[in-house]
Formats: sequence, structure tokens, C-alpha cells
Amino acid sequence: MKRRTLLLALPLLAACVKDRTFPPRTGGGSNGSIVITQGLLKVNELVAAGSTNVNEFGTAEDWFEIYNTRTEAFTLQAGEWFVSDGGPSVPMKYELPEVTIPALGHLVIWCDNLNTFETQIHTNFALSSAGEHLVIYYKSDTTEFVVDEYAFGPWSTPGASLGRSPDGGDNWVTFTHPTPGAPNP
Repeated sequence: MKRRTLLLALPLLAACVKDRTFPPRTGGGSNGSIVITQGLLKVNELVAAGSTNVNEFGTAEDWFEIYNTRTEAFTLQAGEWFVSDGGPSVPMKYELPEVTIPALGHLVIWCDNLNTFETQIHTNFALSSAGEHLVIYYKSDTTEFVVDEYAFGPWSTPGASLGRSPDGGDNWVTFTHPTPGAPNP
């Protein structure tokens, strides 16, 4: 009788261990069961010198934009999402607050050393016109990895932006008229 009970319990036990060992990682919140993967979010556009775009404090500061590649809104959970200008070796410089990016939408991140989130996100770092290595980083209890990254060199056109064309694509071009929070031309 004991052997039969053990044999019946083994498939159930194996299923539980499998689910514990390899759970699908979701974005939590209103994301349902979205699996977090590389490329889910993209560094999409940036200005590292001479920005003419003004934040809610009335100052023109450097910024970069994150693009949601999904056709559904995506909520970044606080404590799981980070951005940095230090590349993969320093990926968790600034922890993003909980924020939702619309479907195929944009999130502007101001890089002005203010380290605050009121109506807009302001990081604890500024971009350098000498070049930087931006990363979007994900970290949960079970996994962590770079979701997207982009390294740029010395800034040669103050006020212009560098961005993907089209949004989320592989081709990077210079835009004379930056489009923070809006589709790239």
C-alpha cells in the first residue's frame, strides 16, 4: 500500500518541484502572465548634450526614452526595474518607481541628478556628452538580466537626439527635432 501511494504522489511532487524551480516570471500587477524577456523594453531615443526639451520643473535637461515593444500596456513594478548609465557592470544605479508604459508607448527618463519622481522620473545620474552605456535592467527573486542596452560615443550635435528608426528597431539615426514621449520620425 505504501509503495502504491508513493508512486501516485511522485508525478504530483515532480510537477510542484518543476513549478518552483522554473516559474514563469511575470511583470506582476496588471500585466497578467507576461514573461519578462530581453527586448521587451528598449532604449529608444536620447539626448546627452544641449537638450531643448523642458521637464516639469521648467529646465532643459538630458534624457532618454524607454519604448514598450508590446501591443499591450506594461507596468514596471517598483523594486524590479532599474536604469543606469554605467553599463552592465553597474546596472542598478537608479530604481524605477511603479509606472505603466502604454502599448507601443514611451517613457521619458530625465537624467539630471535630481533622484526624484513627482510627475516625471528624474535619475540620480546625468548623461555625459563624452559617451555613456545605458541599460534597462530587471531583477526579481529568481532572475536578473539586462533587458536592453545602448552605448553611444561622444555627442557631436548639441540639441539633436539619437534614436531608433522606427521605434524599437535596430537602426539608430540622428534627429534634429527630438521626440521625447512620442514616436520617432
